[in-house]
Amino acid sequence: MIDPIIQSCDKNNIPIALQTHNINNIPKYEHFGFKVMEIIKSDKIDLTCYNMLRKKIKIIELA
Repeated sequence: MIDPIIQSCDKNNIPIALQTHNINNIPKYEHFGFKVMEIIKSDKIDLTCYNMLRKKIKIIELA
């Protein structure tokens, strides 16, 4: 489900940003090349937001 979006963004050199509130999702997104850029913890409710970014990955073809 995420692969077509990643392929389209890579083709058009567009970075992808996402947010997750579940720390268990981070390794799943890292598998697709996302990196945690910012962690925001609410001081009013028990909520932590993990902001992630994925930039285009260059693929080098070997002859």
